[in-house]
Amino acid sequence: FGDYADGFSPQNVASGEGEFVQGCQVSEDFMHDLGNEQEVMLKAALDYRNSSICPPLVASRSIVRDTAHDLRDDPRIIKRELLEQIRLDALQFGSR
Repeated sequence: FGDYADGFSPQNVASGEGEFVQGCQVSEDFMHDLGNEQEVMLKAALDYRNSSICPPLVASRSIVRDTAHDLRDDPRIIKRELLEQIRLDALQFGSR
């Protein structure tokens, strides 16, 4: 009991914490709808299922600054935030 107090890290990270488990570290992708097979996390999972190979880690990625606040009203972002809030509510209050 208590062997996993430091959590888990996917096997493709060099300096993870806790116990290493099968899987891949990938970045979040807000530009594709959930369920789109080109969305980074889903694509990585599907590719890993077929090949057991993780996509290469991106050492750094450019930061996109929304200086004109165009993304605030982007329907993809609004939909994603709504779906995330529904998921969090379901976890917090349980499915009814």
